[in-house]
Amino acid sequence: MAFKFSQNAGKYIPSSTSSFYISITGEGLSSATTQTVAYSTSTVTFDGLPLGSKIAEITALDALGVTLSKGRVSFVIEAGKTTSASVSLGLVFTDSAFSPSAITISPGTTLYFYNGGNNSHNLTGSSIFNGTSIASGSSWSVTFSSTGTYTCYLDSTDSGISATIAVSSVPSAPSNLTATAVASSGVNLTWTDTSTNETGFKIERKTGAGGVYAEVATVAAGVTSYGDTILAASTTYYYRVRAYNSFGDSDYSIAANASTSARYVYVTNNVSNNISVINTATNTVTATIGSLNSTIGIVVSPDGNFIYATKDNNKVVKISTATNTVVATVATGNDSRTLAVTPDGNFVYVPNYSSDNVTVINTSTFTVVATVSAGTNPFGIAITPNGNFAYVTNEGSSNTSVINIATNTVVATVATANTSRGVAVTPSGSFAYAASWGFNLVTPIDTSTYVPGASIAIAGNPYAITIAPDGSFAYVTRSGANKVSVINMAANAVTAEISVGTDPRFIAVTPDSAYVYLANYTDNTVSVINTATNTVTATIALGPAGTGPWGIAITP
Repeated sequence: MAFKFSQNAGKYIPSSTSSFYISITGEGLSSATTQTVAYSTSTVTFDGLPLGSKIAEITALDALGVTLSKGRVSFVIEAGKTTSASVSLGLVFTDSAFSPSAITISPGTTLYFYNGGNNSHNLTGSSIFNGTSIASGSSWSVTFSSTGTYTCYLDSTDSGISATIAVSSVPSAPSNLTATAVASSGVNLTWTDTSTNETGFKIERKTGAGGVYAEVATVAAGVTSYGDTILAASTTYYYRVRAYNSFGDSDYSIAANASTSARYVYVTNNVSNNISVINTATNTVTATIGSLNSTIGIVVSPDGNFIYATKDNNKVVKISTATNTVVATVATGNDSRTLAVTPDGNFVYVPNYSSDNVTVINTSTFTVVATVSAGTNPFGIAITPNGNFAYVTNEGSSNTSVINIATNTVVATVATANTSRGVAVTPSGSFAYAASWGFNLVTPIDTSTYVPGASIAIAGNPYAITIAPDGSFAYVTRSGANKVSVINMAANAVTAEISVGTDPRFIAVTPDSAYVYLANYTDNTVSVINTATNTVTATIALGPAGTGPWGIAITP
């Protein structure tokens, strides 16, 4: 990389300067890299510097090696690029102007003022200048120890000739940025905070090596991590981070990148006793996971590494998504049909339809750690985004049980319509929506008061419900009408109906809210709905290998 000095024939630096001493420190350097060059040198090149943020300190020395003035500049070395930085070590003034008229320096910098005019002049304004008189062709220096803005006038404020010196403490650039993909829709960032005076950090992202960076988030001072979500599958994202405060932005960290994985849809086939694996990029079945008798419910772990599915009506299996093989099995209650995983991935909750209870499974040990009594015939389950509560619809007792996750006790029972099956919680956690299959209603429940709101009439046996991650719409399968109803969450009203396959059962939406996938039990297909147009854009045939599709889940 190259440094270019703005010397203006030596007037921005002390006139007795004989040489420059340049010292570079920073990320990737265990000790300073230095060069000493002659006064006449205008460009200094350092080859082979490691990638990352650096600080160069330039010292002006006289013939005896005495320090006359110093300047400092921050920069970042990026792969395949040459970085240039300009450094000014002082100001020059004539009888009519300062040059430059504004300069920013760091605390502790000694700044030289050179009189390039024909007459002597006094420096006035801020007290630090003390009315100092500088003869033509002479210079004077002062060290700025404190941050702030200093105005220097030539002779007096009435002259109108001034320069502004901003002594800023811009934060140093963060270092050691790393990016780690989380399944198909997320990237986790971490970095090292190298400053003590930042207000926060700005995070920028671009898609692909040829993309354009744009700011996507800011985080507070001292925070050294960020989770980027709702990303596209099978895509490489690049990131850079810089600190900021009231004085400005630091240089960028070295860039880091990560590639999200492919996105998959998992469909339980209750008749053929297996799970179909669908790649969303091609909407084709790419694998089948077998030997899962009477499988119905399915859910994916938050990190995308495992899926959990019901089996034999009284068991749950743990399946590795890397190998599509069963790695553990645990017994539950009678007639387990659905299940949900806590946001931290630590527990799976399983309603047992014929046992009138809910089994709690520790996902690490894959053992049952609690059994919670529910209403009659518990069917559907959804967990709030904060992981504090589970909502369980009880088909036989016409209500919904609210379970406190911390204590595994029922803290409320909310009256809902008979034959309630599917349930979902809004991304904000403010409402749960229960679908009544027999009464053709979807009922919202206020999660702060456990009071049901006005039900939404949906004919044709509303079976299951899912809510888009952006919270804009809910999608309800109508198994008796072969349709999906779209609920506008702001209006709490149905705004669209979409014809799908025969006897649609469970339904799921992609992390980016762009597509809905649902299982059609009778015709052995999966319908794919584009949420922007509310149209079916693909119908995926699962048979003959996959028959009786019922449950569905999508990798995060």
